[in-house]
Amino acid sequence: MSGAGGEQTRPALSGDSVRDACLWFAIAGIVLWLTPVGLVIGDVAAQSAAYASGDWRLNPNHLLLEPAGAAWHHLLSWLGDTHAGVDQLRLLGVPCGALAVAVFRLWVADPLAETRTAANHGTAWLAASAAFLKLWVSGGAYVLQMPLVVLAGACFLWYRRTLRPVAALALGAAIGGASLCFVSNALLVPTAIATLGARLALRRDVRACGILAGGVTVGAGTIGGLGLWGTWGLVAPAKAGFLGWVTSYGGAAGASRVAEAYGVEPSVSGVAVAAARAAYGTLSAVVDVGPTAEALRDGAPLSGRLIAAGALLLLGVGVVALALYEACRAPSDSRAAGALNLVLAWGFAYVPFGVIWSNADDKFYLQLGVAFGALVAVVRLRPISRGVAFAAASAAVLFWNAGDVTTRLVLYPRAERLEQLGGIVATAGLVVYPGWDEVDQLLVLRGAPLRDGRLPLTLLAARCPPSDGLVLLEDRVQATLAAGTRVEFIDLYDVPTRRQPWRYLATLGYDYRSVRRHLDGFAAELPTRRVGPFTVRTLGPRPGGAVPPVRQQSGGLSERCRL
Repeated sequence: MSGAGGEQTRPALSGDSVRDACLWFAIAGIVLWLTPVGLVIGDVAAQSAAYASGDWRLNPNHLLLEPAGAAWHHLLSWLGDTHAGVDQLRLLGVPCGALAVAVFRLWVADPLAETRTAANHGTAWLAASAAFLKLWVSGGAYVLQMPLVVLAGACFLWYRRTLRPVAALALGAAIGGASLCFVSNALLVPTAIATLGARLALRRDVRACGILAGGVTVGAGTIGGLGLWGTWGLVAPAKAGFLGWVTSYGGAAGASRVAEAYGVEPSVSGVAVAAARAAYGTLSAVVDVGPTAEALRDGAPLSGRLIAAGALLLLGVGVVALALYEACRAPSDSRAAGALNLVLAWGFAYVPFGVIWSNADDKFYLQLGVAFGALVAVVRLRPISRGVAFAAASAAVLFWNAGDVTTRLVLYPRAERLEQLGGIVATAGLVVYPGWDEVDQLLVLRGAPLRDGRLPLTLLAARCPPSDGLVLLEDRVQATLAAGTRVEFIDLYDVPTRRQPWRYLATLGYDYRSVRRHLDGFAAELPTRRVGPFTVRTLGPRPGGAVPPVRQQSGGLSERCRL
């Protein structure tokens, strides 16, 4: 049977494909559910604390993430789950990732692969692509989007094979649902239409082009557009226009300042930096290049692990390049052509977005695992010698990714780090640190109060211009000393200043030199000590109880700068 103007359709799914999909879902889900993970990444710690307290709000940039995370947290708590809140939220990603992998095996790899082995090989490339695997293991709600992103890939291939209107509607609906999880997924609408439409235009199939454009637009608009529109009508203030609400960064205090730190700078150097970040993020979707880049940035000595990481990165790029070459060599093969179309659609959606947003964070690139898996699934492992070499290189990359995630995330010594940090801050009146880092996550896990006990510079930068925020920083230090308690400066001295969040802070006017200039009056002559991985300087009240007078400048600061 064939669709109207479409290609020959494949037979119904085999029992092997269904069994493989069920095994991927069950085995991967059970293993990750039972695996204790030491380190959660990104904003998971802060998100879990917000869900526990009920202090969270809807964000149109990822509309479903907050309510889904909060509902999941309360469901597990109601069921009597004994995990810490941060681990409860991490577990949300486990069934979502397992479902995404199962859907990929059943409806993406199966139509593309020539053999069962090739289909499972492609599925393994989605499951162990670095960005996806890292977030699957410890990224919580960020993986909520992936079943829908994979389903969009399946519908993309379905329409390509059959040209059925229902396939175009399903493709749009899947993209619309994914956009409610992460708004950047909406870029798949124009790239999917353009990629498939170009092929149909070459065949002069105007009807199919119209069905594609109309179906995808209606499907995405119905699910994604109406979802956003309806939520805006319910929760946005009357004075906030729809586009202003959708494009706002979180809608919370400090949103405008945070938004200033993102987006490509309209200059030659700005575009070059943004392109480099997008390339970094794309490479990180294949192999995690973070540890290698950080070691090189910090001037770490050459080591066996550093050499191995660089070699595996090159090997991973080589596997993807060879798979792309093999697919391009068979333009008449509908499987290879379908995979190339999917790669183009996904690549033109996510990589240019990375340039425009000028960000290399994994959460903007994990969707590329769908494209890599589709590409690898169509590779013919023939002749035997070439097939064995390709499979060996591929296996080395996937095992490296799994080992890297296990070493850095699963085996992270959380209890030891909490004890080390607890010894520093247990009786401190104020803890000052860069923010959005390991210290931040551990302090959240300890339940350290934000207003009184800790002051991350990222919070200051998000809410206050440097002229106000750095003055407030000095005032808080002086007030703490006046109260007779000590201040702990963590990772503010004797650390590499090229690492995050210092580069981010600099974009908001809180560059390292400015911060040091305001703090050195207190801490310049203090000794630095190391406690585990942290560098610490402790500032206590002056002998005899004498403290410098607390200045009054903060009285004129805006309410948002009062924290």
